[in-house]
Amino acid sequence: MIISFALENEFKGVKEYYNAERIQGAPFKAYASQKAEDVKFIISGVGIKAAQDIISKALKYFNDDTLIVSGTCGALKPGLNIGDIVIYKQVIMVRGERSNRYQLDKEMIKVCAERLKKAGLVVHTGTGLTTEKPLYSPAEKQYYGSKYNADVVDMESGIIFSFTSKKQKKIMIVRSVLDRVFDYLPDADINAPVPQAQGLGAHYYKAVEFSVESIKKAVIELINQCKNVKNNLPAQG
Repeated sequence: MIISFALENEFKGVKEYYNAERIQGAPFKAYASQKAEDVKFIISGVGIKAAQDIISKALKYFNDDTLIVSGTCGALKPGLNIGDIVIYKQVIMVRGERSNRYQLDKEMIKVCAERLKKAGLVVHTGTGLTTEKPLYSPAEKQYYGSKYNADVVDMESGIIFSFTSKKQKKIMIVRSVLDRVFDYLPDADINAPVPQAQGLGAHYYKAVEFSVESIKKAVIELINQCKNVKNNLPAQG
């Protein structure tokens, strides 16, 4: 099983927990641990182009048939809070004016959602949107959420699903909410109303810590209690 993260920072807690070490010779950032046998962790990079490049290399380098896309996401609708886990039922990839919608396995989503809830995590199932650029402001988030009827946004999941499913691989997407729908992202400081802009940086870094800790718990739970993923999750295409 391969578990991907867009950023090293998202992977940090999992890496420390498993004492994961870099896989020497891999032509991308990949890690493994004796505490998590048969699991490889990879860093896909941020964005559609980076993710497609790294995932294509990883699927050639490793013989695994199951991929879990992990990391953080941004909320597009109210009711999703920092640290909440979102398991994607659908993922929509938007490139320019074009969009493609993909369906994930319903039974595996149900099983894993129940197990994560039993572990004490706040879990939602919903539709994820993959965009070519970050959505910095509440106005952008609400617009895209309404236009595509999506719950959360990231910049990698859609292309990873599209590429992986064509290879007849099995895939699940599990992410942790980093920013709520009415939160600004730091790069939008100049557009944020005062005094919100003044406290934005501190709030964001606390949110990162909380969100990363949440996805760490989810990934550990999936590894410990969902080791039958490879047997239960049918190939999608």
